Order: sequence, then C-alpha cells, then structure tokens
Amino acid sequence: MRWIKLGKIVENRKQIGLFDELGIRNANVVRNHQGGNYLMAYECVAGDGRTSIGLAESPDGLKNWTKIQEEPILMPLEDDGWDSRGVGSPCLVQMNNKSDELRLYFVGIGNDRKTGIDMAVSEGNNLRKFRRWERFQA
Repeated sequence: MRWIKLGKIVENRKQIGLFDELGIRNANVVRNHQGGNYLMAYECVAGDGRTSIGLAESPDGLKNWTKIQEEPILMPLEDDGWDSRGVGSPCLVQMNNKSDELRLYFVGIGNDRKTGIDMAVSEGNNLRKFRRWERFQA
C-alpha cells in the first residue's frame, strides 16, 4: 500500500479571536447518509488554549472541505463545569435507526485536569448545533 499526502485539507486562518486561532487537530470523518457527502468533526484550539469541536463537509471526503460554520458545534461548559478547559477528540457516529441523527462522542477536561467522555446529539439533520446528552428516555 502506498499513501499519498494531500496537504492541508482544512485551513484555519489563524485570526485572533477565532475558536481555531491556534490550529485544528484530531479529526474524525464519516459518510453522511442523509446528504451523501462526508463530515469531519475536528478539535480546535483557541488563543487561550481552550479546545472546542468544529465541523466541516466535503463532497468526496478527500479535498474541498468547507467548515459548516465559523463557530464551534460544541464548546466547553462554563468555568465550573466538568469540561471547562476544553472538549476534543471527537468521534461522529451516524445512527442506523435514525438516519438524520448523529452522535458526537468527545473527551472533556476540567480545570483540575481530570477527564471524562460524554456524548452530544445533533438536532435532527441540523448539523450546526449539537445538544449534550442528558439521560436515556424511559
């Protein structure tokens, strides 16, 4: 097998104040059953070092990636939250039973440097916002 390096496929513009000012890393790509395109969740690093999660899409999954929006789809909780220092290491999963629902598993880190894993769910096929999972529905 021979690998071919394509170069940067998602650019961060390094603009002061943007959620990805210091860079992007730790990407996860899935095929979007709803639209037939590809989705990439990625970890973003802001100027203050806090991490959040962004989302980009591509028609072929190789090049031509465009950000869904110029803000994260998931941010850390407030200063006293369990993941107040950042969220990252995203893993997108498209549910077979609901083709318009995506689950986003992620790692959070708190001010005490303790980590945990949590999940957020897309609001139907709206990929611009994910809501944090709260509990199973009875």
